[in-house]
Amino acid sequence: MKFPDFSESQLQQLYNDSFANIWPVKLPGYFIPVLINTRQEKDKGYDTGFKVPWIDKFDPNNKMCNLFIQYKLANLCDHSSSGQYQYWNQPYFRFSIPHETASYGGIVREYSYHQFNALKSLADQGYSVNYCANSTINDWQLFEWYSNGLMTKMNPIVDITEIDEDDSHRYITFTEKSSYFLQHSEPREINKIFDEKLLSRIEKGKLSSMKEDLDIIPDILLKIPSFEEHYSYYRDISYDLSIIDRWTILHFFVSSIFDVTWFKIPSSRKRN
Repeated sequence: MKFPDFSESQLQQLYNDSFANIWPVKLPGYFIPVLINTRQEKDKGYDTGFKVPWIDKFDPNNKMCNLFIQYKLANLCDHSSSGQYQYWNQPYFRFSIPHETASYGGIVREYSYHQFNALKSLADQGYSVNYCANSTINDWQLFEWYSNGLMTKMNPIVDITEIDEDDSHRYITFTEKSSYFLQHSEPREINKIFDEKLLSRIEKGKLSSMKEDLDIIPDILLKIPSFEEHYSYYRDISYDLSIIDRWTILHFFVSSIFDVTWFKIPSSRKRN
């Protein structure tokens, strides 16, 4: 078995920053990583909370956050004698659901599911609660993904609600290329998701592309007489700009004039 040469805190910091910065428009108070201390984490179960605007409830006991992530360091099991090798027949990543609470002579005897139960309790209240694990054990690879904007595309998420509430399940396993996780001891497939799937699960309403917004929204707004003068100014300054720049300017005009806004989820990216 091989262990990551970086800490859970390193994974958390890079993922938090990447997740908070995938939005084309910054909204004050939203998508800011909210960190809690070690004592609070032991009680609440999560590492980071986020306030996402299109989840229709906010937790007053957790600084109004409504999306929570607990980071898990996964080890690389690269030997055929590894406990779950038979299910993958190749090297795989594995992290533990419970915490080790007691050890005798180097052998772990007790496991605590307190963290898992705390996370389940949050999820039962209707919030989005997730584990996030690394899919590399090399810090240079993690840093490269971060530098290239791939942290949230390469390190997978598992929705807490998809894990069985059964103390016999100790491990979650996956491979870098697998489309699912396995929970153990009794193997069962769990969806493996990344940023766009996580956010599309919790968004409300139909998704549209930026291009569709640019085609449709001005036509709707031009039916409002007071908007025509504003639109001509928008049209002049946004001429020949990129789609994302035109959308950002249109978003600004609509938000400032009508005191409303809308949100874009990063588009899905095909994976090999």
